[in-house]
Amino acid sequence: MSTPDETGLHEFLGDLFLHEVGMGVGTPPPVSDESFLRAANELELLDSGAIDGVLANCGGADSQGRAWQVVEAEGLLDVGEVLRIFHHLGDLESLGGRCVGRYLLVEAIGEGSWGRVYRAIHQDLLKHVALKVLSETPATTRARIERFHREASTAARLGHEHIVGVHDVGVDGHIHYIAMDLIEGQNLDIWAENRSLDERLKVLAKVARAVGHAHQNGVLHRDLKPANILVRPDGEPVLVDFGLARALDDERMTADGALLGTPRYMAPEQERGEIDSVDARADVYALGVILEELLGDAASGTDVTQHVKALIKVIARCKESEACWRYENGDALAEDIERALAGESVATGRPGAMAKLAYRARRRPLVSALLVAALLGLMVAGRGLSVMWEGNRRLQLASEVQSAYHQLQAGLKPLVLRAETLRYDQTQPEQRESLLADVDALLSDFPDQSGVSEAYRCWIGWLSGEDDASDRLAAACISYPHNPFPHLVKAWIHLRRYAELADWPGTTGGISIQRVRTPVPLLRPRSIEAMEGQLSAAGEALGQARTSQIWNQVSALDWVAEMCAGFEAYIRQDYPTAIEKLEGLDAHADLTMEANLVLALAYCQNDDKPGAFAALNQLLDVLPQHVVVRRALSAWHRERAQSLMHEGQDAREDLLVAMELLRGLSADPEHDPGLAMIELHLYFAEVKLDLDASATLERAWQATERALEKHGDDYRLLANRAQMRPARGKDPNPLAAALEDLLEAQSLQQGDYTLELMEMGVRLMQAKALTRSGDSAQEAFGDLRQRLDAALEHWGPDGQLYYYRASLAILQISALGSRGEATVPHYESALADLRAAIAGDRDFQEATFLLLWLGFFLPPELALDSAEVLALEEGLRGATPEGRLSGAWEQFLVTGFSGLARSQESGPVAASYAKTAVRALEHLVLQSPQDPERRLKAGRGHLEVARHDLLGVRGHVESALEMFALASQQDPEIGSAWRGLALCHSLLAEMGGGASHPLEASERLGRECVQRAREAGDRSTVLDLLAARAGIRAGAFPDEVPQLDGPDDPLRSALGLMRAAAAWNLLQEDLPRDQTQRALGMVLWLHDMDGVDLECARLLVLGYHRLERGAEALAACAKLPSEDPLVLATQVHWGTPEAAEVAREALGQALEAGGGPFFRAVLGIQEPNPIPSSPEQEPKPQKKS
Repeated sequence: MSTPDETGLHEFLGDLFLHEVGMGVGTPPPVSDESFLRAANELELLDSGAIDGVLANCGGADSQGRAWQVVEAEGLLDVGEVLRIFHHLGDLESLGGRCVGRYLLVEAIGEGSWGRVYRAIHQDLLKHVALKVLSETPATTRARIERFHREASTAARLGHEHIVGVHDVGVDGHIHYIAMDLIEGQNLDIWAENRSLDERLKVLAKVARAVGHAHQNGVLHRDLKPANILVRPDGEPVLVDFGLARALDDERMTADGALLGTPRYMAPEQERGEIDSVDARADVYALGVILEELLGDAASGTDVTQHVKALIKVIARCKESEACWRYENGDALAEDIERALAGESVATGRPGAMAKLAYRARRRPLVSALLVAALLGLMVAGRGLSVMWEGNRRLQLASEVQSAYHQLQAGLKPLVLRAETLRYDQTQPEQRESLLADVDALLSDFPDQSGVSEAYRCWIGWLSGEDDASDRLAAACISYPHNPFPHLVKAWIHLRRYAELADWPGTTGGISIQRVRTPVPLLRPRSIEAMEGQLSAAGEALGQARTSQIWNQVSALDWVAEMCAGFEAYIRQDYPTAIEKLEGLDAHADLTMEANLVLALAYCQNDDKPGAFAALNQLLDVLPQHVVVRRALSAWHRERAQSLMHEGQDAREDLLVAMELLRGLSADPEHDPGLAMIELHLYFAEVKLDLDASATLERAWQATERALEKHGDDYRLLANRAQMRPARGKDPNPLAAALEDLLEAQSLQQGDYTLELMEMGVRLMQAKALTRSGDSAQEAFGDLRQRLDAALEHWGPDGQLYYYRASLAILQISALGSRGEATVPHYESALADLRAAIAGDRDFQEATFLLLWLGFFLPPELALDSAEVLALEEGLRGATPEGRLSGAWEQFLVTGFSGLARSQESGPVAASYAKTAVRALEHLVLQSPQDPERRLKAGRGHLEVARHDLLGVRGHVESALEMFALASQQDPEIGSAWRGLALCHSLLAEMGGGASHPLEASERLGRECVQRAREAGDRSTVLDLLAARAGIRAGAFPDEVPQLDGPDDPLRSALGLMRAAAAWNLLQEDLPRDQTQRALGMVLWLHDMDGVDLECARLLVLGYHRLERGAEALAACAKLPSEDPLVLATQVHWGTPEAAEVAREALGQALEAGGGPFFRAVLGIQEPNPIPSSPEQEPKPQKKS
């Protein structure tokens, strides 16, 4: 039988493969009208005649979901009676997740920008509300939760008749909610279909006034559109969905506000991501678009009225491309709309062409300055060329080489750059011919006899694709044996070919699976053998260059020696030396291409991403249009973006730079596959940041579809489209369509690991959908298991495939439900696979978490030992900043470790489990410090630890006291917070007071908190127990002891804590006799009230021993097993000589095992340090009373 914890796990599985944006509470299960009315009859709220009438109005017995509305509308029942019926149905059939906080969910009514919206009923106020909810999942970031709560605070402080009102905000478990006015109305565009133009304009004027009110209060909506404007039946509009709203002076807009909104209604500066420019006038732009839509056909034709012409001017001003020419705010726009309605003229104040030009000139003074500087630079460079060409030539060969180099390098540089361009675009041979003619003309005017000019000519000829360039270079090497330059050019050619063969990181990417565990090298060569051949040939050419007689005689070419040394180090795979030699050559601008390319490659091989970036950026400065440079740098930006996304940081800037670099290379940007892939990566980046990525997803989809029009056989595009289908949700069966894309991709690219992995992920999602269908799912499970087995056999040990197979086994367990032994093999399979996945990658967080969670409900024969469970939790936290996990994961750990603690007898293991649950609870408190419910749960968690850790009871109770006190301050109306405080003060009073409250204060505060709890409406029997506690501590035990009858969990927990406090007293070695007597009396009273158990019997033995009442201590031992260490220790102290001797012989083994705190207290052995009261505290030595 699946437990509630299991159900939570299977819901969690949905987030393992794709981000499922939404909330975990789910749509309430439908209640048929017949069921609803039958329940009303059973509760004697409606008679048979009334039910027949309601059914007729609903459409018959098979109708669903309208009966409760009909009975309310007709006045047959009020809200409270409807609520009572829903509760009655819940008692009979289980509410199935219908309640969130104090709200009963009735039906889903829409999707907001950051959550799902439900019609709900407040169970205390008996009022219908709209409840917006957001559920924490492993993909939910802190920023998204803060944004959700910020929506509530933003709308609540506005207080305007045309802005939705907010009444409540809170958290229930991992579900965050906002209670708002329930607006019964239509979206503006739907409402406007059958309305006159004047009616539409009056409504929009009111909306603009509401927006203006928000602007006056410093709030920018940022997502104005017809879907966020509801019109009630009385014709009054209400502005809703402040999920993207921001304070106008909020600096955090720079972090998460750049690309939010709906594209059609986004102002140009908002769409461009110019964050600093987005202000109230961006909302004005959106209102202008809405006004244009409302105006519709009235703006066209020949008989346009005067007030329509005025409105056209208003729209034009709203939609100005420069924000400074729009209306300042919503109020200013509303005034002109109202003037147009009244037939008055509007003063739009639109700028003329010269005004716009002057404005843009003022905005961009740097552009003009840069243009002037560039022109001056060209003039200076031209004069420098003429000076260099006039250099003196020397007669000696070394001097000729040096002189030729100096005189040719600057003159040939622009021609080399032209050749670089032609290297990757040889579709126009006339350009090559023109280039070579210019080179020959320049060299003909330079009578060089050294061979430098010929080497340059061969280099340019090879770059531009000249057919006989290689033969000409070979001849130059023979003709000029004493000149190293021809051999250097030969080496450069081989190094260039090497770089061109390299697959730079990300150049063939586009398929993004976050949990692929197979390591991917930074540099992925397409052909290892071909690349090695180029390196070998380059090394040979460099060796020939070194034989030149003038190598060391040309002082100006010292850098060439360093460059060659760097090349040779790279060839022999000495990458650190290659980096050392090459990174100092950036000052030589004439031949930096090869030097920096090889330097970047060396950084790649040395796993140094920043170094590779620096080398490539230097090249981009020199060769801004170079294909290899832009391709490599674009790839590196994408690679860095992937790393940033993995770390949860903003990767959009890198992706936009990569897109710009790639766009400059593309001959057809509209259909470019690489650009489409980067669009998809932008979507992933926004999802990672928890932004509204729907607009980016749609852009990525459209770009992919356009690219597929011309590149239908590109498997990467098909795979990326497969990833987008489930997120878009526009296919009738998104998973089936995604699988079809992946299968087609695999037919084009057979044997691809990532494609096969993606296929398994989609099939696993399909299997999840079948989990509830029983036997019909087993065939699909078996087929997928065979596929995963075959993939593992083909690819070898792979963490991701192990992880998928373990997830499948868990789905099979869920589908089998209560079939007992049939689930055991699946548990075993999941355990083995998860351990294998973790063994291959210790940082595989998802696999570690899944193994830990699985351990919470394994059958007894497969249960993990406590050391492994606790080590898994430590490993999870050790791999995250400050040991904090996502809210959903923390919630799962609370549930799991609390259950483990309850399943154990009191002792170190149970205490460790309870302590770990408290650690998760405290992290949840840190995530939502304003949520009193989380503090209450943390306080209860500390008390749970106190029940198991007898030596540290007082410290744990004080930690609980702090949590309850803060919760009561945050919401004084929570009775359970005052009850928790009363219990803590009472326990501290039993133990002589706490660190911050002496005994008298604890007694007084305990009584006051009992009274406050009752005033807050708490009727728990615990309060009755605590009210009598003062007399009990004074020794006034009642004559009649009440019997605990039935499962009263809070009362039993309180009794257990009282027993723990008594145990803490009895374990103190120097406790005065009267306090020992009082503690023993408390144990006897608890013994009579709650019955006999082993823990109570041990306390009695210890109490009698402390009071030196040996006979009674021996009598109490009768309740314990004869081999119990405490019995043996008591026999040694108080038994007959014969019994003491027998017990003494058996004590050795008990001492080795530890024996427990009571046993050690009887023997007078010092206790080890207790478990700390808080996960953040270090253990401290135990002090004696």
